Amino acid sequence: MMQKLAVPIAAWLMLAVPTIAANRVVPSHHVGQWNPCPLYACEAEDTVDDLQSVRLPEPVVPDFALSHEASPHAWQFQYPEVKPIYAGLGRRSPEGDWVTSRFAQPLVPRESTRVAVLGYHNFSNSKRPTEMLMRTAEFCQQMQYIRDAGLTVISMQDFLEWRHGSRMLPARCVLITIDDGWKSVYTDAYPVLRAYGYPFTLFLYTRYVNVQGSSMTHEMIREMMEHGATIGSHSSNHLYPSEWKKLEGDAEAYDAQIVREIKESGEKLRKWYGNCSTYCYPGGYHTPRMQAMLQRAGYSAAFTVLESKVECKEAAYEVHRYMVFGVDKEIFRRGINFDGEPGKIPSRKGIAAAEAPARAFFPKAFEGVVEFPPEDEKSATEHTEQKEKKQPAPTAPQPQSEPQNTNA
Repeated sequence: MMQKLAVPIAAWLMLAVPTIAANRVVPSHHVGQWNPCPLYACEAEDTVDDLQSVRLPEPVVPDFALSHEASPHAWQFQYPEVKPIYAGLGRRSPEGDWVTSRFAQPLVPRESTRVAVLGYHNFSNSKRPTEMLMRTAEFCQQMQYIRDAGLTVISMQDFLEWRHGSRMLPARCVLITIDDGWKSVYTDAYPVLRAYGYPFTLFLYTRYVNVQGSSMTHEMIREMMEHGATIGSHSSNHLYPSEWKKLEGDAEAYDAQIVREIKESGEKLRKWYGNCSTYCYPGGYHTPRMQAMLQRAGYSAAFTVLESKVECKEAAYEVHRYMVFGVDKEIFRRGINFDGEPGKIPSRKGIAAAEAPARAFFPKAFEGVVEFPPEDEKSATEHTEQKEKKQPAPTAPQPQSEPQNTNA
């Protein structure tokens, strides 16, 4: 009897000991089975043909890139079915979106994870910061602070699989999204993100892709897709809430516009780039009729502009985001404060301290920084100049005629 049991026990030990030694957290067996967008299967032939006609460059790690210093436990928290290709990211298929193959932080039960979704727009060091435009140098500081704070930057695919119950993540995660498709995303933000090895999502509205001016080209977008970028839809024409409300009285016109903005934008992005499973509401405006179309069009999630940490049971088409403005540093601080105490994480001092390592790590982000006077000082100066222009120019004094000498 003992001899009969010896073989099964020995076989079990051979399988169990390596697993115990590696101390891995084993993911759900559903990880490799979940399909984020059933519509892809219907369009597979067109997608593959489009992708095969473009020769994408091989990933190249830049000279200024961080050396990957894996923590002693980095390999402890990994998904072995995903082979890393770029900066700890991999793909389950050649056409798939990026998924993280290993995490430096411990994985936790799904309900214990919170995600801060950060939203950005435009970048520059030579233009005055606005709500939509952030200094490239400040963006680099923020990326450094995320790293210093021990937060985990996840890909959109990580986020979707966690939301759908097939993936575990670390407790404190950050999802980086960038709206619209400004060329500065490629020239300013992308080098910083690539240097840190952070995945990110581009929410593009199709009317502003590959057109003259400050928009990105197809080549720029495809290059970023090879280095951590995922594509999402930001509609076709980026209609603002006021434009939608004008259509509310005409149900037929309203529904036709929903089809153009939501369904057709996704179809076009999938034709250009292969995948597009998420949507971002322009201006945050959304209605139940829009959400119904999102579901029919095969989108897995849609993002708003309302602030809050995201938990695993968040409504799929009302995902919260922190829209990080270039003139309001508090939004970023609120976004990555996971402790619930304002000012504790991050503190003003902490973000300021991140500038030194960020500058040393990626000095290009700090080159060409133009200093502007504060907005109130600028307004006061402009007011004075305008006042001076309105006043008539002083006239030269007229010489007085000499009195006549009557005694001459």
